[in-house]
Amino acid sequence: MADKQRKTREELAYLITERMRSRPECAAVTGVAISHVVQIADDRPNWHAAFTTADKRAVPPMARQIAGELASRFDLV
Repeated sequence: MADKQRKTREELAYLITERMRSRPECAAVTGVAISHVVQIADDRPNWHAAFTTADKRAVPPMARQIAGELASRFDLV
């Protein structure tokens, strides 16, 4: 694996949630779940974030962007 810091599911979900709080476009997001995925290369993420939203709204692109930025910095334990 690449030299990334490792975090638990809970830590990753917390980091995503904290970053979304300052983004009004993410206000409809009500939950974040982290799941492990097979890592196909050292520079690829080994986890994926899934989101739940109020009233079945579409997940805002900013939420996915935040998760992507964190996936490039952290691996799932």
